[in-house]
Amino acid sequence: MSSTKPTVLIAEDNPGLARVLSFRFESLGFMTVTCLDGGQAWQAFNEQPIAAVVSDHEMPVMTGVKLIQRIKKVDPAVPCFLVTGRQLELSQDPTVIELGVCEVFGKPFSPMTLMNKLIRGHKHESIEVRMLRIDHGSVVRATGLFRREGTGEQNRMSI
Repeated sequence: MSSTKPTVLIAEDNPGLARVLSFRFESLGFMTVTCLDGGQAWQAFNEQPIAAVVSDHEMPVMTGVKLIQRIKKVDPAVPCFLVTGRQLELSQDPTVIELGVCEVFGKPFSPMTLMNKLIRGHKHESIEVRMLRIDHGSVVRATGLFRREGTGEQNRMSI
C-alpha cells in the first residue's frame, strides 16, 4: 500500500508569487496545483483530492472568497487560507468568518509563516486534511490530523 503526498491548491494570479508558494510547499514535501484564476482553481479542486487551499482574493473569473464558498459546500473540512491586499477588511468580513477561513494574510507576507500556520493548524485544535490512500488500485479516504505544536499530538501531514 502506498500513500500519496498531500496536495495544496494554490490560486494566485501573480505568477511570481504562485511559483514561490509552489516551490516552498514542494520543498516541505507537499504536491501543489497552481492556478492563475478562481475558475481554474475550482476546476482543479473538482478533479483531484486537495488537502488544503491557499487563495488570493482578487483574481480573474472568481474571487478567493467565492472559491472558498464553493469548496466548503463540497468539503467543509478542507483548510483554506486567503492572501490579499485587503487583510483588515477581509479578516473581519462576516462571510469569511462564517466560512471558517483559517487565516487571512496581508500582502506582502512571509511564505514560511503561511506554511507554518498550515502545518500547525493555527487557531484550530485540529484541522482534518483530506488524504488519499491507494491500495492495489482502489481509492480509500483517510484523515490526517494537525494539532497545535506543543500538545504532544501529531502535527505532520503524513499518516
